[in-house]
Amino acid sequence: GAPIERLPLPIPTLNKHIGGGIFAGHMGLILANTNIGKSAILVSFVYHALANSTAVALHLATEETKVELFSRYDARLSGFDRARILSDELEPHERAQLLARRTARTDLKGRLNILSIGSDVAVGRIEAHIESMRIKHPGRLLLVAIDTADDVKPDRPIGSTWEDQGSVYKRIKDMTQNKRLAPLAIWVTTQAGREWEGKTPPARAVSKSYDKARKADLMVSLSPGEGDVTSKDCIPLDATIVKSRLGKIKWFKVGLEANLGTSVLMERGGGVGGTIATEEEDS
Repeated sequence: GAPIERLPLPIPTLNKHIGGGIFAGHMGLILANTNIGKSAILVSFVYHALANSTAVALHLATEETKVELFSRYDARLSGFDRARILSDELEPHERAQLLARRTARTDLKGRLNILSIGSDVAVGRIEAHIESMRIKHPGRLLLVAIDTADDVKPDRPIGSTWEDQGSVYKRIKDMTQNKRLAPLAIWVTTQAGREWEGKTPPARAVSKSYDKARKADLMVSLSPGEGDVTSKDCIPLDATIVKSRLGKIKWFKVGLEANLGTSVLMERGGGVGGTIATEEEDS
């Protein structure tokens, strides 16, 4: 049969350990504390996947407006900081450059849909959005990014946050297995519990419900990195696989330089290395 199309991460060393990326049927979680940059990293994951596959993408934001989210992709495309784009600080020649970059990326045209769905949304609405994207693009690999599903409600709330969150993430994982929506892969950002601030949150660190971690095929945990960065616009960030069903390695850390203003990630030290840590993964 045809080779399975994968959606690579913008972190080559991690791709090596997960067989090249995630593919249809998978749900990946990006786990981090507040203000680490989950939203920027998710944009970088989606942008890289689109640039290196034939997939189409649907990016759903629960906490940002459509304009705020769109500015992240414009920043990634143009290299201009998102804050400058949002506050309309671009010089006329920079604005012209941004528009030119948009026009030049014909390969991305029509392949990215952005929606702001609000935080108080039921999970069935998310499925309806995915379904309408599927109808528009029959048969194409579809990547859905949800930032974040932590406030999404079950269609019929059970009452306890723990169970409600668990049922939402189970439903999202079930969507990836649903023949009507296939082929579908999903990335979701989720919050780590407060007690993990400044540390590498393991799989069990997911806030509100451990069921999120149980349903995930891949979990990438983000935490503050150490050491110098090559540009004043970047921060050191560690990206750690803390759970994986996609390869033999369960815990693997890579140092990154992240420009959160443009959603650009670079591996530090030229992408050499990474460390296999001894932390035990919770299955």
